[in-house]
Amino acid sequence: MLKNFLVPINKTALIARFHKIETDGELIFQQFYLLFRSKNKIGQC
Repeated sequence: MLKNFLVPINKTALIARFHKIETDGELIFQQFYLLFRSKNKIGQC
């Protein structure tokens, strides 16, 4: 019974971890994008 109980918990943990990694990746991309845009604006002035 304990073995059957652990499987859903592990799946939930994996899904939560995947979403955290995905969100972190999006935040990093946004930071690089904003940094790149701000450097281009400074260079154009």
